[in-house]
Amino acid sequence: MTGGPQSGIVLLMARHPRVPEIVCDPAIRSGEPCFSGTRVPVRIILHWLAEGWSTEDILRQYPDLTAGDIVAGLRFAADRVGAVAVAAE
Repeated sequence: MTGGPQSGIVLLMARHPRVPEIVCDPAIRSGEPCFSGTRVPVRIILHWLAEGWSTEDILRQYPDLTAGDIVAGLRFAADRVGAVAVAAE
């Protein structure tokens, strides 16, 4: 994917190196981290977990996801928090 014919910018989909179930694709939700093969942002699932939704509740609402995807979303969030903590040291 490119930023436009004249831009010279190349935008690529990226998978998180430790959590391949999570992708950032500029063509999907402006590159927001989403679950692979879906348009479901990780942020939304983390929000519902924080609000007390169970895995079963989330899977009923988002049938394209799996329980493994939800765990991957948590791993992704933990990695991001860890990266911020290391950068702050």
